[in-house]
Amino acid sequence: MSEFFAKIKGLKLLIFLCFIIDKIIFINTDTTCKPGFYITNNGCAPCSSGHYSNEENTISCDYCPAGTFSGTGFSSCNPCPVGTYSKSSSSYCIPCPAGKYSDKEGSKECNNCKRGTYSKSGSAECEKCPAGTYSFIGSPTCFPCPGGSYSGEEGSSSCITCPKGTISNLGFSQCEPCPKGTYSDEMGTHCVPCQAGEYASEKGSYPCLECPSGTYSDSGASECTPCPMGFYSNGGDSVCIPCPAGQYSSSEGSSYCLSCPAGYYSLKGASNCSKCPYGTYSNYGSSYCY
Repeated sequence: MSEFFAKIKGLKLLIFLCFIIDKIIFINTDTTCKPGFYITNNGCAPCSSGHYSNEENTISCDYCPAGTFSGTGFSSCNPCPVGTYSKSSSSYCIPCPAGKYSDKEGSKECNNCKRGTYSKSGSAECEKCPAGTYSFIGSPTCFPCPGGSYSGEEGSSSCITCPKGTISNLGFSQCEPCPKGTYSDEMGTHCVPCQAGEYASEKGSYPCLECPSGTYSDSGASECTPCPMGFYSNGGDSVCIPCPAGQYSSSEGSSYCLSCPAGYYSLKGASNCSKCPYGTYSNYGSSYCY
């Protein structure tokens, strides 16, 4: 009985070997699959997208490596063009997203644009930001400098604060000096008129200066005006003060008034003292005669 089963096993093995030999003969003699195809039970089949075969009569196709791609029936993988990339077994290349780039064929990934540059989707290189703008690493666009700051060169990674006495608005490439009679603080966006009693005689001034004694100014003045005769002022005054009765100022730009001598008098705002009439007198600094 055991010999019978042994013969059965031997027969099965013989049939299996004959089947294998028949397949080998069939492959070697009847079927020749060119590159880009592989052998199947039904003949040759094209390699699917993202795969390839570069030899005849292969039994499988290989994956395209990252940075390359292929279509159906390809015998080799093509490198991705600049501005694109791919992962393994890709059938197409992906454009680099905005803010990134690839400057070589066959890229597996895209690189970030450096500070001061930007890129659109599918870029092979990054472009410099124009003056008046800036950017971060991997920026898809350039951002305008905020008011009160500027960037004077292409490819800026940050904006510079406008110094005192100057201003800028959104996206400025330089700061502009404040006109005469005005000023600005650091990072200013608009110029402020000097307050009354002060002045700014030069462009780009900070701060405004006090008017000296004997002068005055209105708001936004570029210079101070001398007080007229009969008036005086202290430093930083916005108006001139009339000399009190019994005093006078006989010249413009007076910082104080003088007292009338004995025998003379004056009324408020006098530019000189009047002599007392005959039969009367006055003391020093008198506003009338007795």
